[in-house]
Amino acid sequence: MNEKPLFIPLMSIHYEAFHQGIKKHEFRKYGARWNEKTCRIGRLATLSKGYGKKNRVAGIVVSFERIPATDLNRDNKVALLQIYGSIDFDVAKIGIENHVGRGLIRKCLDWKEYPVGTKAHACSGGAWLKIANGRWQWNGQGGIFTTPGADAFGKCIELPGANL
Repeated sequence: MNEKPLFIPLMSIHYEAFHQGIKKHEFRKYGARWNEKTCRIGRLATLSKGYGKKNRVAGIVVSFERIPATDLNRDNKVALLQIYGSIDFDVAKIGIENHVGRGLIRKCLDWKEYPVGTKAHACSGGAWLKIANGRWQWNGQGGIFTTPGADAFGKCIELPGANL
């Protein structure tokens, strides 16, 4: 699979909350753009401060729920009312684990799905680097293999471009 990361433009206040690790979910009106297929668990995501290219953070979709807007807390209901004028619809509750300042993230994709530049850290030190031909190279200069070694497991993934 070679899909683009899910692009999520955010207001400054929400971008900063994700960047600081305070915010874990984004709410969007459920529909063609925001649904189980487009926001699939494991899909890479780009959190952007507005639509500019300067302030961006790499992340990964870790959960998804379709819920009635009426089930949200008061603050989220008020925000949706301000944007849409109603809360008579379902929302996509998208769980996103951002990469900034959080250390490594757990492996949740097939090895071939990670983008070039991803590092898979080995438990005993060193790292596998995803290179242009879709293969993995030990420490960026060693042997080249189809997947990282068995010593890369758990929270071992470092996505490229933590600050895209």
